[in-house]
This record gives sequence, C-alpha cells and structure tokens, in this order.
Amino acid sequence: MDKLFKLFVCLGLIAGGVCFTQTYEVYNKFGSDGIYEIQDDGQKLGENASGFGGLYNIAFGLISMPRFAAQAEYRLDLSNDPQYQNYTLVGSPIKANVWFRPSKQTELVFGNNFYMALPGSFMNVFNEFTPNGWYGRKYFGATFVWGPVTAGVNVPHMGVENDDFSVKVNFGANLNLNIFNIGANYKMDAESFSVFANFTGVENLYLSAGYTYNGYAIGTANGYGDWRKILSNPIVQWNDRYDTSHIVNFSGTFRFWRLTLGADLEAALYDTEQNPFYAGGVVILELIEDLDFKIDVKYFTEFLNDDSWRDPWNVIIHPRFIFENQRHQIIAGVKIDVHQWLTPTAVSGKQSTYLAIPVSWKYKF
Repeated sequence: MDKLFKLFVCLGLIAGGVCFTQTYEVYNKFGSDGIYEIQDDGQKLGENASGFGGLYNIAFGLISMPRFAAQAEYRLDLSNDPQYQNYTLVGSPIKANVWFRPSKQTELVFGNNFYMALPGSFMNVFNEFTPNGWYGRKYFGATFVWGPVTAGVNVPHMGVENDDFSVKVNFGANLNLNIFNIGANYKMDAESFSVFANFTGVENLYLSAGYTYNGYAIGTANGYGDWRKILSNPIVQWNDRYDTSHIVNFSGTFRFWRLTLGADLEAALYDTEQNPFYAGGVVILELIEDLDFKIDVKYFTEFLNDDSWRDPWNVIIHPRFIFENQRHQIIAGVKIDVHQWLTPTAVSGKQSTYLAIPVSWKYKF
C-alpha cells in the first residue's frame, strides 16, 4: 500500500504542476495478461497450468518547458512470475530523467532510460530501437545540433575500479537530409560500432538498414526470447553478452488505403557456436475511425553450429483490437507464445505453449 500511495502522490504532483508548464503529458495504463493457459513439458510448471495472469499499472508523467523538461514512469505488478500463485504487489521504476536546454543547439540530460538513438535503428514490428542503435540511455548525456547534424555523447559508466578512476563514453552522430538519415555510434564500454540509415522520401513508405560490429542481438532465443520474460514484463531485458559479432538489420513499413504492412529482420554472426536471428511481420487495418485491428508475428532463434543440438526458437503471435481517441486507448486480444529451449540432457529440446488474453486501458489526463 505504501508503494501505491507514493505512486498516486507522484501523479498528483505531476498533474498539479502542469499549469505552470508549456506542454505536458500524463497518463495511466492499467492492464492484465488475463486468463492464461500453459502446456509445458518442462520441469517446474507441469504439463498443464492455467489461471489468472495478474495485473499491472503504469503511471507516466512528462513536463516540458523551453529550458527544462522532466519525465518519470513507474510500474506496479500484482503477480508471481512464473507460476502465478501467491500474488504479491511489486513496484519498479521504469524511467526518471531531466533535460536542460541552455541553448537551442544544446541539450543536457540526467537520469535513466532516456533516448539517445539513431533514427534509422527503429524496428517497426519490434516497436523499439535496436539496442545497437542506442548510444545513450542512463546517467548523463549531451546532444548538440548544427544544422542537419545531430551529435551526442553519453557517459554510461564512471567510478573507481582497483584504485583507478574509470570512465566510459559513448558517441553518436546523425545527418538528416530530410528524406534520408544516416548515422553512426561508438560505444566505448562495449567496443561496439554501428551505422544506420533510413529513407522516407516516398509517401507512406519507410525503409531502414544497419550494421553493427560487436553488439547485442535481439534474436537471442534464450535472452529476449524467453517467453516468461516477454509475457510477464514488457520492459526489454537485453542479453548482456559481448561477443565478436557482425549484425545486420532491416525494417520497413508501407501504408496504402487503410492497410499498413511492416517487416523486420536481424541476422547476427557470432564468434561462438550460436548465431542469433530475428524476423517479424505486422499487419494493421483501420476498421473505422479510432479502431484498428493489428496482428504481429515475431520469430527468434539461434542457429547453432553443433549439429547434435536442435536450434532453440520462439514464436509470438499477437492479434488485437486497438481503440484510441484523444484520451483513451483500449487494447484487447490474444497472445500465443510457442517456445522451445535446450537442456543439457535433452538433445531434442523442451517446448512450451503459452496462451493469454491480454487487455489494457490507457487514460491520458
């Protein structure tokens, strides 16, 4: 109850302060995985399980003025992943950051989970920037604008290690030519280099592509593709391995009439035995004003070099209806997750099927 009280106090402070700001956004999102059913040949859940998938609540606030901006997001979960028994209330901050704009060409940011990413790294089906496209997400960042060039620097790590002062710095820069963006970043903490580009020169068409050396792969079936993580928590938990790798990305959407089609692709070549791969597709149909039908399919796998093991994979199918107007967003649908993973004693792998009926209601104040 204490966490719940603090949440509403924060919302009240944000809402109370908006009258002194130029722009603001405050919303609350309440949802659930609904009724779920699991068919599992693993060890813990048993062959079959079903029940109620818990509740979650996300509160978000953004205040923006000419020289200053701040945002915060907080999540409450009523669940007990992965068995959904003995429900407990757990709170976790998602993001909290502030910006300072000493001039039109300069912006400083402090906090966590802020966005400093190359525009061409956005994956339309995944609905997020790739982790390789981000060059700034936490602690301190600075952005500078010179005409069509946007450059940024982020300090994700600073401290004393073995009596020596240690600091890591990430760099990013993007050139905007109106119909075309091209940018690159370098992450000192990962010794990673990426380049991304996107094209928007044709109406209703978006295309992007990228290459990364020494980065993260979202296709890791046992990282992001863990179905328990995906369906119980929308906060992406990236696999924190750094292997010598070459990763290529493609993404695109095309809209005609009331129909939007989109596709993602990421392929990675690691200097180890696994080679992660991700592909996704989405169809969005505008049924009437304010009401869309959306279905996306995501496929994650790791192609293994050892022929004696079966490749792990994960398929997620999520059809839903989306009603959205100026204040309300209501989403209801079905989510199906089929996941196969490997165990040291089962060469053929284990498989689980998860069926949920997620619903959510988002209200903008």
